[in-house]
Amino acid sequence: MKLNFLVTTVVLLIAFLP
Repeated sequence: MKLNFLVTTVVLLIAFLP
């Protein structure tokens, strides 16, 4: 389940990058 959290964090980071 930790992987899911990591993926969500990365997606949020990429979404907030631009």
